[in-house]
Amino acid sequence: MSDEEAIDFEQIEAETEIASPEIFAGNLLEWAVERQASDLFISDEAQSVSIGIRRLGRVEHVRKLTRDYGRRIQGHVRVLAGGDPGEMLRPTEGRGITVTPNGRAIDLRLSSMPTLHGQDVSIRLFDPVSGVRSLNELGYDATELEMIRELLRQPSGLILIAGPVASGKSSTLYAMVDELNDGSRKIHTLEDPIEHSIPGVIQSQINERANLGFAELLSTVLRHSPDVIMIGEIRDARTAATAIRAGASGQLVLATIHARSAAEAIDSMLHYGVNPNAISQA
Repeated sequence: MSDEEAIDFEQIEAETEIASPEIFAGNLLEWAVERQASDLFISDEAQSVSIGIRRLGRVEHVRKLTRDYGRRIQGHVRVLAGGDPGEMLRPTEGRGITVTPNGRAIDLRLSSMPTLHGQDVSIRLFDPVSGVRSLNELGYDATELEMIRELLRQPSGLILIAGPVASGKSSTLYAMVDELNDGSRKIHTLEDPIEHSIPGVIQSQINERANLGFAELLSTVLRHSPDVIMIGEIRDARTAATAIRAGASGQLVLATIHARSAAEAIDSMLHYGVNPNAISQA
């Protein structure tokens, strides 16, 4: 890592033992968001609790804490996300909004699971202040931007966004919606979860417990005459087939897919049983 990319952890080091776990957790969350981290990890190890962040797609170690202090921080962030602070035996999930010591509101999506040494707590961070970034802010060069905008000018079809974990798929998806959201189109999104509220866009939350997955909501939204549909992720055969059908019949469909490259995205669609001719039409 170059000197320009190096992160100064001095603030974290100075406050670990003298601050309460609640204050430390708030400062840690604020510090992570300021460095544009997408995830925060608080993981039990054999003799300590390790803290790390994912930034620019890479996991970076922050520091190690004592077991007692680290577990109190784990419990506190569970409370912030609406979970049980003492749950150690079963996987848990939660979501919440917290205000940091400096008054910054941060959206949290938490997942924890039991491990060999205790718990691994993973927190996805969303910064409402930063909100949705435009295509111009994502680092594409002029040629790439023009290629993307040419695709978005199409009246129909399926645009798949692929890439490794934490490579910016969701950020690109939201930026595309922002680009299209000029008031002349009816835009529906199907998300799990809804990461950003976008004025002028109709957003729906997936609810698997109520049997409302991507496939079910996508079939319904097609009856609402949308111009653009954003699908948070294509993850099953029914959603893939419905997305292809929508893209081939008049809607512009934007979606992410679990694949590391454009070529693998096509392979993934074929794996879901989509007809190759249907893919070419969409």
